Amino acid sequence: MRHYTLDSASIHAEYYVMVPGDAEDMPRFEVTGVADLVYPCLKGDKAAGNATITINAGEMSLPNLVADVAYFCGIEARGVIGNKHSTDATLVRPPLPPPRVCLNPSSR
Repeated sequence: MRHYTLDSASIHAEYYVMVPGDAEDMPRFEVTGVADLVYPCLKGDKAAGNATITINAGEMSLPNLVADVAYFCGIEARGVIGNKHSTDATLVRPPLPPPRVCLNPSSR
């Protein structure tokens, strides 16, 4: 049997995950995104990704949340002892539609 050693790799992954909801056209949880990383993850390297997330639970609906994540290899995070890596993550909620203004309530 032959054995091989992986010295390095560059990985690009696109993904889609969906958990069905009660209604066929409205998933309970849905994530789609992209991730890029290298192996080994040495000091100065970065693994990064982004995702669009939709959550529907009962009356709560959070469509199209955007998450950007960067993982910095070999960088010590401030205040964390023994950590050899640092992670930076941002979750952005899409802008809300402008509020509806009713100037004359009796004319509905």
